[in-house]
Amino acid sequence: MKAYIYTLIALFSLSVSLAAQDFCEISYGNGYVNQVYYTLNGDQSTVIDPLDWDIAFTTIGQQDAGIHINEANSNSGSDLELYLAPSNDFSANIDPNSLGDPVYNDEKSWEFGAFNNTRDPSNPFDYGWGTYNPMLQTVEATTVYVIKRRDGAYVKMEVSTLAGTVYTVRWANLDGSNEETFTIDKADYPDSPLAYYSLADGEFKAIPNQWDLLFTRYRTPLDAGGGMTIQYLLTGTFSGHGVEVAEADNVNPSNVDHEDYADQYSSELDVLGWDWKDFTGMGWAIPDDRAYFVKTATGEIWKIIFDDFEGSTTGVTVFIKELVDQISSIDDPVVISEVSLSPNPATTESYLSYSTVEGAEVQWRLINNLGAVVASNVQYRQAGFHVETLNLEDLPRGAYFLELQTAGDLVTQKLQRF
Repeated sequence: MKAYIYTLIALFSLSVSLAAQDFCEISYGNGYVNQVYYTLNGDQSTVIDPLDWDIAFTTIGQQDAGIHINEANSNSGSDLELYLAPSNDFSANIDPNSLGDPVYNDEKSWEFGAFNNTRDPSNPFDYGWGTYNPMLQTVEATTVYVIKRRDGAYVKMEVSTLAGTVYTVRWANLDGSNEETFTIDKADYPDSPLAYYSLADGEFKAIPNQWDLLFTRYRTPLDAGGGMTIQYLLTGTFSGHGVEVAEADNVNPSNVDHEDYADQYSSELDVLGWDWKDFTGMGWAIPDDRAYFVKTATGEIWKIIFDDFEGSTTGVTVFIKELVDQISSIDDPVVISEVSLSPNPATTESYLSYSTVEGAEVQWRLINNLGAVVASNVQYRQAGFHVETLNLEDLPRGAYFLELQTAGDLVTQKLQRF
């Protein structure tokens, strides 16, 4: 009887915690001078001055190579701008008048930033700033960039290599003078998905671990009319690494059910974005028929309803949060994505590339048309992008099946050996 009572108490406590709503307040600051990293569980906020950093390097896995430019800025100006250099020869002198339009982050993934925007998505070895060399297992530079610093000075930059977990970067004045080199080891940031670098002081800064939402300024292309698209500087909200968001429109936010949106979650970081508010000309209005469901990296599902936005005077944003569910690791298995075999068909070897959303033991098996396993490998992989070499040299010509598996996910692809 006593155990039964305790069970009822536990279930009652859980139902109360899931039903509780909290009003939360975040401030971008006067003139939007803050970047706020927010954790839903515990209502924790970490504020960073966006002028403290310029470039962010991903640290989320063994073979991720995302590099972002800091687009955040206050209303006072001091823009940081990134350009493709007219030559990919780092020793060449560069005339700033020869530069084209700035390059921006695409606000779709933390794994790829502005430095990755020229990549070919169909080529798993192309990172934009460099190309992966499977023989050396390094990413090697292919692109030179120009950065207009916040003080108006121009510098050129090349990410020379990513060898193992170590980025090597060099930068100099446009005429090649005052060249400097710095390195960053992703292994030094085990609890942070990004490491921030400041061109002004040459220092790295880590950001908090497992934050769920980022309140910041950023640029995004918007229709300016007349067939023109321009990059607007906006104030909005991004989801963190490993976080997924579903948007519920034309609903009653107070009683909308998250289970109705179970198949609409997206890992794109700008699902919340900037349009949870609207400028009316007289002030800011919040849509009254919209809610968001945020699934955290730990499996919690929160309902978010924005309630107020005060604009640039205070930067205060008010929203209601409610914990509506907790998904176990069994219900929410590790997902393998972006699986590719290249080349396919292949002769002597093919490269298997894939991404994992969190650290997991990953096994691949190569199976012939009789169902026999002819090659296999199992290895623990951190979250991120990975590439493995499949040696086909000793295998007969014909059709094979590649199975890629974690504890909760299985992906199969056909491979033809010529």
